[in-house]
Amino acid sequence: MNMRRLPFIGFIASLLCMWSCSEEMVGPSIDGIAIDTFNIVPTGNAKTIDADFAQGDSIHFMGSWEFETKWIITVKGQTSGATKTLKGTGKSVDETVAWDGSSDLIFFRDGETCEATLSFEYYNDSLVAENFVNVVSTKPIEGIVLGDYDEIDAEGWGSTSRVVEDGVELPATQKRTFADEGILVPQGDNYLQISGYEDGGKYYLSGNILTISEAPLKIDTKNIGSNYINFFLYGYPEYYSNSTIYVMFSDKNGNKIGFNDRIKITEPGWHGISLSFSKLKETENETGIPFDYSNITEAGYSLFSVDGTECAAKAAVDYFIVTTGKPLFNVYN
Repeated sequence: MNMRRLPFIGFIASLLCMWSCSEEMVGPSIDGIAIDTFNIVPTGNAKTIDADFAQGDSIHFMGSWEFETKWIITVKGQTSGATKTLKGTGKSVDETVAWDGSSDLIFFRDGETCEATLSFEYYNDSLVAENFVNVVSTKPIEGIVLGDYDEIDAEGWGSTSRVVEDGVELPATQKRTFADEGILVPQGDNYLQISGYEDGGKYYLSGNILTISEAPLKIDTKNIGSNYINFFLYGYPEYYSNSTIYVMFSDKNGNKIGFNDRIKITEPGWHGISLSFSKLKETENETGIPFDYSNITEAGYSLFSVDGTECAAKAAVDYFIVTTGKPLFNVYN
């Protein structure tokens, strides 16, 4: 593996203690902590370092300071907004502290510049040291991408009951970009917004279908539980508590399976959702033949309200990928 190191150069950072009007201390001073700051010098006075994560590169950090404390290294993509957080406790970090190109949630992008910062927990100074890394290529993800709304598209559907925002009736499903809503896109340039108005029918409001009939998805029936459905799910601040998502698949015979519950959105923002195929159950079967996991031809999402009461529901999804052996995120339920 090609490893790249970020040596630290000596640097003194200090702040005065900050007090509230009641003289209650906000946080301790870092006065007197001698630290080393990110200074990337692979060639001359270069201010950035290239990392080709697809080829196995990793970025290593080193540094020391005067007394034991909790430290935080945060890497943030300047284009994607993706982050990677590394934490520890001690008087130093050594070359075992490394970034392999992975992210906390939203993915980094090829060619973007990332800012790496060092800070200390519980101290007033939120930004102690910084420098930059250029991502030549991102860490690859092994799996079968069923939809990403960039290269692999999806067919949307929806009821006639639409969400109205600022006097404009939203389509049931529509592609969105950062420019449209100011929402970071987890992967690529587009995500899919889905919305609808529940009038008491307790039926799906909108959704999308991903056709994979030309190259059926094949799941090993002996190890169904080792396969995972992964995707990003966004909760809009004013809608997330009203909205749930249902995930389903169809086989070549038209039989259907789906997640045994609807996925609730616990708070606003993007969430990484991973489901084991072992959590899917048959929902429709007119053939009498067991669901054929070796010939899955369609997949998709449906949007529902939480309990069928009258309300508007709205969510967004991105990057629907099936992985084997390991989920991308914490397994839901």
